[in-house]
Amino acid sequence: MPSALAIAALAAALLVPTAAHAKLQGAFSVSLAPGLDTNPSRIVGEDAGADPLLAATGSARGRLRLGAAHLLSARYDLGLKKFLTEANEDVAVQQLGLDYLTRLGPLAVGLDGSGKWRLSRGGSRDYRDAAGDAFVDWSLSRELAARLCAGVRWFSYPPDSSYSSFGPRVSLALRYQPLRRLGLSLAVSGVLPSYEGTARRPDGELSADPRRDRQLAAQVQATLRGSVLAQATYLWSGNWSNSFGESTQRHRLAAALTARLPLSLFASAQAAWQAIHYPDGLFLSKELIDMLLYDDEAQSSLALKLARPITEVFEIEAKYAVYWVALPAEGDDPSLDYVRQLATLGLSARW
Repeated sequence: MPSALAIAALAAALLVPTAAHAKLQGAFSVSLAPGLDTNPSRIVGEDAGADPLLAATGSARGRLRLGAAHLLSARYDLGLKKFLTEANEDVAVQQLGLDYLTRLGPLAVGLDGSGKWRLSRGGSRDYRDAAGDAFVDWSLSRELAARLCAGVRWFSYPPDSSYSSFGPRVSLALRYQPLRRLGLSLAVSGVLPSYEGTARRPDGELSADPRRDRQLAAQVQATLRGSVLAQATYLWSGNWSNSFGESTQRHRLAAALTARLPLSLFASAQAAWQAIHYPDGLFLSKELIDMLLYDDEAQSSLALKLARPITEVFEIEAKYAVYWVALPAEGDDPSLDYVRQLATLGLSARW
């Protein structure tokens, strides 16, 4: 099956016309930081052993503007972690995105594709996630704009292929900016994934019926720009599955602050709280735990960052993050909590 990202990239390349007035912009960054991870194996309900690590990141951003109507943008991110003793947790994560749009009066139409690939030495929690969409942007007024997207999403999970899926998706987003420094947005989306695995019966055994899910999500967000950049987000998502134990209702609250401090310091803080409800009750399994923990962005978390430039290119960065998941308890069993802390201190370069 060809990647949706590859299809979007090819289509964008075919649609972009040649132009004499082309403008190319780009930005790059790299970082290297030693640190400590208190739960590199992501163990639930037990005392986990901490392990030192060396983390490296790199990113690239590019924009190619062709005349006044055509814009092609690309982004790439790479993250590497090498652990001192937990070699199976050595990991490389890559993310790639490509977007093309062209303006037609009050409308802008285009294609976008994105992909994420996690690859670890031990193979646990590895995955590939790709999506491609066609979209239409509509400027309803100076303050209000809308975007309608339709496309597909492909997810591959090698540790357990029954969680691999493919299906169509659609979304609608509204952006409202009543003031120059204040922005509001509302988005709704839906996905109909079909899984490679079969549905689980209430007795825990697998049936002969293919697993089919229906996923809906809604998000509201407010952004305030000024001497302090502040953002608040609420996300609700629901998954209705014919596989017992896989239906969920999620509520997620998130907030982020970024500010400049004295002594040329820059500080940022991000916090997220997530509550998960299982309509079928909690069906505890290794597969469910792994799917909950494979992505840090799907957990409750608190992240702090302090940076200070030392030249026009280099800066020192100190980071701390804690991630946790509190599953509904089974009786008085306290073993369903997951906590992981990560701290690094390193050097980054931007140009």
